[in-house]
Amino acid sequence: MSVITATIKDFGSLPISNWVTATEQFMKPAAIQVGKTYCNRGAGRTRRTVLEISDKLKINWYGSGPRPDEPVVRYAQNGTENTLYLSSFASWCGKECSDQ
Repeated sequence: MSVITATIKDFGSLPISNWVTATEQFMKPAAIQVGKTYCNRGAGRTRRTVLEISDKLKINWYGSGPRPDEPVVRYAQNGTENTLYLSSFASWCGKECSDQ
């Protein structure tokens, strides 16, 4: 069995089988649920609990283009509440984790 490798500038070469595809990295926005707690994709130490998902929530938009037309997630992290667009929250998520 041969292994396909690819060269990445300044990082040497890695077997293609070690790469993670975009679909494996991110949770789908439809999988995010209110009341669930999620851990980040990295080491999984950051935890966010989803409090609300709504089209009625508005958050600051600093982009030069139009504001995204998608739901906003209100979540709790370390005792504070924040908001993100659903797609951004989903790309942050690594997996669902326990509430503890």
